[in-house]
Formats: sequence, C-alpha cells, structure tokens
Amino acid sequence: MIEEAGFVRLYGARQNNLKNIDVEFPHASLTVVTGVSGSGKSSLAFDTIYAEGQRRYVECVSTYAKQFLERLPRPDYDRVDGLAPALAIRQGAAAQTGRSTVGTVTEVADHLRLLLARVGETVCGRCGTKVPRHSVDSVLEAILARGREEVTLWFELPAQGRESAKQLWGLALARGFVRARSGSVAPPRARGATASARPGWARLDEAMPKGFASPIQIYVDRLLPAPENRTRLRESLEIAWREGHGRVFVERETGETLCYHDGRTCERCGREFPEPLPQLFSFNSPYGACPECRGFGNILTFTLRRVVPDPGKSVMEGALDPWANSWRAHFLPKLKAVSERHGIPLDRPFRSLSKEHRKILLDGAPGFRGVFPFLERLREKAYKSSARFLVKRYQEAVLCATCAGNRLKPEALEVYVGGKNIAQLAAMTVGELRTFLTTLQLDSAREQVAATILAELRGRLEYLAETGLHYLTLDRPSKTLSGGEAQRIELANALGGSLSHALYVLDEPTVGLHPRDTERLIRVLRRLQGRKNTLLVVEHDPDVIQSADYVLELGPGAGERGGRVLYQGPREGWPGRD
Repeated sequence: MIEEAGFVRLYGARQNNLKNIDVEFPHASLTVVTGVSGSGKSSLAFDTIYAEGQRRYVECVSTYAKQFLERLPRPDYDRVDGLAPALAIRQGAAAQTGRSTVGTVTEVADHLRLLLARVGETVCGRCGTKVPRHSVDSVLEAILARGREEVTLWFELPAQGRESAKQLWGLALARGFVRARSGSVAPPRARGATASARPGWARLDEAMPKGFASPIQIYVDRLLPAPENRTRLRESLEIAWREGHGRVFVERETGETLCYHDGRTCERCGREFPEPLPQLFSFNSPYGACPECRGFGNILTFTLRRVVPDPGKSVMEGALDPWANSWRAHFLPKLKAVSERHGIPLDRPFRSLSKEHRKILLDGAPGFRGVFPFLERLREKAYKSSARFLVKRYQEAVLCATCAGNRLKPEALEVYVGGKNIAQLAAMTVGELRTFLTTLQLDSAREQVAATILAELRGRLEYLAETGLHYLTLDRPSKTLSGGEAQRIELANALGGSLSHALYVLDEPTVGLHPRDTERLIRVLRRLQGRKNTLLVVEHDPDVIQSADYVLELGPGAGERGGRVLYQGPREGWPGRD
C-alpha cells in the first residue's frame, strides 16, 4: 500500500508539447507513465521531472564538484514540490570505449580484483610451486616442514656502488659475523661436513683469500631444523632477514639452495612476482595492463588482406592498394626499376608471383622500400590527418600474442582463487560465476578476509541475474550490448548501489526482454521501491502497467495533439486496466 504522507507535485509543466499540466504521484511508489508515442511521456518524465531533480542536486554540491557533473537547463514549469535527487536509467548504446566491458560497468570486475588481491594464491607458471608472501614466521614453518636435514642459513652482501670485495669483507667483520665466501663461485658441498670444515667458507678474522669477488655470502648459522631448535632457528632467521634486507638463503646438505624473499619469490626457480595489488588485475591500469597491447587485447597491425585486397590483379593493375591511387605516379618508376633488377613480372596476378618476389614488393630490398615499411613510416607521421587516414585503411585488430587477448601481464594470470585466474573468471557468464562463488571453498582465515567482498559480489550477480542478464560474460565489450541490455545493467547497478529515498526515472526497461522475464524485472523494481525509492517508469508493457501503484496517462494523440493528462491516480481506477 502507498503511504499518503508524501507526493511529488508538479504545476504548470510546459516543456516541449506539454500543455501547462499539473501532475502528482506518491513517494516510494511504482508509477507508470503511459500513452501513445509522441504524447509527451519523455517530456514529462525526463525533460521536466528528471532534469529538475538533477539540476537541484547539482546546485547543492561544491563549485569544484560541479565541473564534473552534467548541468541541465531549468525546464519550463511553474512549481514543483517533494522532488528528490533524480537518477535516469535510459535506453541507449553502452560505453563506446574499447576498454569497457560488462565486468567494468557493473563493478563486478572491481570486486573480483579485490578478491584476488586479498585471498588469491600465486602459483609459479614455470614450476607449478605456490608462491606465498614470505616472512620470518612463514620461512620458519617452511624449513621445519621440509624434514630433519641440516641446513645452513646465509645472506648475500652485495656491493653498494664501487665497494670492493675487500671492503665488504671488512664490513661483515665489523658487523660481528664470523665466516663468508665469494658469491661469484659456487662452493663445493660435502654431506655431513661441519660448517667450519665446509669448503668455501673462510673466516673473516683472517686474511681474505685470493680470488674473492663481490657479492659475498655471509654465514649465519648451521643447525638441524627440529622442534627443540625452533628458538635458535628463529633468531638466526631474524638476523639473516634483517641483515640481508628481507632475503635469506637456506642451503641443505644435498646442495639444494632455497631463496626466501620479503615479497613473493618462487623458492624453486627464484622468480620474483609483484605484490598482487588490485591494480595488477586491471587492464585499465599501467601496473596490470599487458605492455604489448596496453590492455586492449589486440594490436592494430598492417595485414596482407588489406594491402592486397584482390590478389587476382597484377601490380600494374593496382594489386598493391596503397600505391594504386594517389601514390601510383610516385611509385610506378620505382616498381619498374625493382622489377628490372630482380626480374619481377609486374603484369602477372599477384597471387602467381613467387614468394621471393612477393617478399621484395611487400618488405623491400636494398634500394627499395616495400609497402609495409612505407606504411610503417607513414604511421610515424600520425600527427598528419592525411597519414592517419591512409594508415587506418590498411590496419586490422589482431589478437595480442603476448597476452592472448587477456589484456593483462602474465604475472596477473598466475594468481588463482578456487583454481581460477582473473581471465578465467571474466570469461564466465553471470550465471556460471554465481555458481562458482556459491561453491567456493576457502580456509577459515581467508574466508574471514573475503566475507565482505564475496557478499557484495554475490549480491551484484544476483541483481544481474534477476534482470535477465545471466547469459552475459563479464569480458564482453560494452559497445556490443543492445540498448535494453545496457539499461538493465544500469538497473542492476542501481540495486547494487543501495540508494534510498531517491527518484529513479526509467525508459521502457522491458525493451528487448522476453515476456517470461518481465515478472523478474518487476520484482527488481519492487526491490528498489522497497528501499523507499520513488520509481517513475515510462512504459507500454501491460504487465508492468498492471503491477504499478499509480498511473499517469498522457494523450490523447501525438505531437500537438498530445501533452494533456488523460488520467492520474491509482492503477485500480485507470480506465485502461482491463
């Protein structure tokens, strides 16, 4: 039931073809504006009510913020009361930028990036080893877990600037260390040998051996990783961690040496990984975008199909399209010269030329610049509009070989949650991702960290599914969406935004929607209304009109014959309800 406490009341509306009309509709209601096409529905809903609500809101913000907001002119009306800040959800094309996807416009991608940054597991793509962020505690547990085999702890002291090995030797001695060895030569290892007898370690209080070179390796301790040595092992690790600036080496009797780094370093192959910040998983950020395609997933390149559109033509007939028109007079003498020099028949179809002759024409030869080098040179002059126009005609978007179209750096694709990386998650449909997140199993610590993120993700995916968009994949470009799909995404975003006491103005949200999904859309509108929002919906669909609380019908005709109120009141009293 609609509360009678508050109404939006508009007096003397004369915008476009409106005939000085007075209208009212309740707060926190679902109000449908209907009528024949051209009767003034959009003039009332968007050009008057939304425009004034938006204008009033913008007038309330700071001068600095106003420069970033759309400022609409004051509509033609006398007075309006009870108007809340307004949001318009219109039909229309989605964002036209190549960087925009379903995931970015719904903010699902933002939450997925945050999820991977907080609870994702880095797995080395070379050796398959998990790469946690190391600390003294994690290294301690890793050493204790690898079995009862003596280990030697050491760190590396690199040269700072022009410091010689002799200076580093004296520096290590001054810091209180006892033994060191040259880092430039791998020392021999003997199973069971004591630290003092191990070849390669030299005492720092004696003369530096010949052949020593920087960096030098500083011995810290050698012990058996057993529970009874836990305290000593921790103290030695802390010393090596501090003096080695967050890097410690653990050498086992078998000769295997593991490196642990304050960060993410593979202990087997030594690869260092960047910290998985949210920006790492964003192709819109330089930190995460593929350096080759810059986050677009494809590269504009010159292709043979564009340069030689008709291989059945000969060169004399204009097979080389860039040189067939305005450039023909300039390049024809050069083509004849290279033809005489290399025996290229210019009167034969291009497809019948030998590979060697085609390569000369396309890639060039000594004294002759081929078509592709010519176009590359023109691309360098892109500041000229004529060069830009010509270059664009012969370019095609080709899948980026570095990222395989995933848009991200390889390191971003080596972070997983539930066995999926960011590209695999983005390739899922909304429905598939909902199922995946419902069944996602995390340990108790990570579950606690991810609880808020998962709740937000599941909520947004639920709203998208409720608006009938369960089939969309998150990596689908926004510019490929229909007007109805784009509008329903905006509707799902409105639900995810959790606004209350606002005025939402919608433009035929059922467009492009199958009749069986209309009921789900109505439930979404009711959820928005349940948050004390006022919904003003321009609509023709009878199911939506029959579910409305309040109806405004304009008419009776279109254009000059419209702009009058035929009915306003509860839906039960609307003459067209049957």
